[in-house]
Amino acid sequence: MSRIWRIAAAGLFLAASCGSSQKVDRGEMLMPDGYKDVKATIFVSPVAGQRIYQKVAVLPFKAPTDLIGSSISDLFATALLKTNKYNLVERSQMEQVLGEQALGLKGVTESAVAIRVGKMLGVQGVIVGTVPEYGSKASGASELSAIGINARMIDVSDGGVVWSVSDSAISPSPIGLSAFAKRMVDNLVSQLFQEALKAGDTVAANLPVPQIASSRGGVRSVF
Repeated sequence: MSRIWRIAAAGLFLAASCGSSQKVDRGEMLMPDGYKDVKATIFVSPVAGQRIYQKVAVLPFKAPTDLIGSSISDLFATALLKTNKYNLVERSQMEQVLGEQALGLKGVTESAVAIRVGKMLGVQGVIVGTVPEYGSKASGASELSAIGINARMIDVSDGGVVWSVSDSAISPSPIGLSAFAKRMVDNLVSQLFQEALKAGDTVAANLPVPQIASSRGGVRSVF
């Protein structure tokens, strides 16, 4: 199994004081060279390769604070845009369409609510998630960042889970929570995209002309 950085950063916010400081359990200590020999848990539905999700909404994640949840979901949106996989609804557009209801959607995890919101926004998929851990753990005289992230995309047409990702990691060395969160999210999305390709989900919706990304990393036209 290849070694990878378990990292990611929740942009421009939050110092380590946002989370409680805990002692690092010996079973959670990193490998000597600073990596963890573990991959994120990723699921990609077989349906993902049979349907096109051109327009997707990312809702604020459920987290210890609204700021953390919104920031992590923003990191996911940015990372997903870089893959050219989905056209994402901007937050300002969501707020305009949903109006006052948008305030009550922070931290939504229920599929039924996500489907209702998705239909209002006219999207094919809605991404929801949770941040069960966002803080620091003591390791000797140092404070290491510890973050847990779960996310999934729900098919608005039938409520099925298109894909899901889950990861929990401790930084190999002292690093700010936001920087660690960004690296972690980037890594999660990168792994998700590779697993989606393996599952046959090869359509890159944001490309100017309908095209299919090959499993070798290239791109070929559908026509």
